[in-house]
Amino acid sequence: MSEVIKRLNAEHRNIVKLLDLLDEELATFHAGDQPNFELMLDVMDYLTHYPDTFHHPKEDLVFNRLRQLDSGSHHVVDKQLKEHESLAREGIEFRNALRGMVNDEALMLRDTLEHLGTRYAESLRNHLYTEEAQVFPRALNVLRSDDWNEIDERISHRDDPLFGEAVAVEFQDLFEEILRLEKDISEQDATADTA
Repeated sequence: MSEVIKRLNAEHRNIVKLLDLLDEELATFHAGDQPNFELMLDVMDYLTHYPDTFHHPKEDLVFNRLRQLDSGSHHVVDKQLKEHESLAREGIEFRNALRGMVNDEALMLRDTLEHLGTRYAESLRNHLYTEEAQVFPRALNVLRSDDWNEIDERISHRDDPLFGEAVAVEFQDLFEEILRLEKDISEQDATADTA
């Protein structure tokens, strides 16, 4: 498997962890309880910064090369490229709504805020699934080592501020929540194994 695809898949797993946290808070909100808006805002600050700025452009390099080499991939690749743009817009819209709630700058109906968050999380999950199920396998089949080397050379390598070598100060609380969620999942798995 290509190192580029391995890195993209690893980044997808990290994004899913954040979506799991977001889903947890949206479920709390849906139940009529008070979610952790600050945590949700941290998730969206990260998702609208790192993946939109660094992850999707990496994928765009792969997708555009695949599109050049495989005319049968145009439909799915074009759809994914457009979704990168729409996901960025949806993410910013939801992030700004959360920022308004956290800073008491905006009064928003619960249903509207929940809809923005749920729509974004579902769209991003579906997008990741399509990439992993359709686009990545096709790229692995079509692209050759020279293509992967060229893509790798063009990728802007930047340390991930949440999942990289060092966690950025602004994401420290979010990192702690991810660890808590992973611990909860491990404990649930262990309980299920002993039952």
